[in-house]
Amino acid sequence: MTAVSYTIEPIEGRDAIQKNFVKLPERAANYSNRHVTLNERFSIIERGYYLKPVELPPSSTPPKVSLVSLKAISREELMANTLAKLEKKQAEEQRRLAKSQETSPCVSPPRSIESVSP
Repeated sequence: MTAVSYTIEPIEGRDAIQKNFVKLPERAANYSNRHVTLNERFSIIERGYYLKPVELPPSSTPPKVSLVSLKAISREELMANTLAKLEKKQAEEQRRLAKSQETSPCVSPPRSIESVSP
């Protein structure tokens, strides 16, 4: 945030730390009207204080944006194309699974216990 004036306010319950940094609230002008980094903000918080903006600039309303498809197809066509792709992918997956089960050299036929001689 730029062009914002700040005051440095104490955080309640941090009196023990604040007594070591009594002069910090006097330096609020150093943090006003410029970009304050996160490191600076956290160092102020660690010392028991926080930056309070005197007056915030008026916020602007975000522009209303709408996305326009570059492809001139209807929703129904889009859904039909998506379903066709999904079905094709599932069919390929089933074919691949069936093929891998047919030609798997690692699978041996089951042996019965009687066929094993001691």
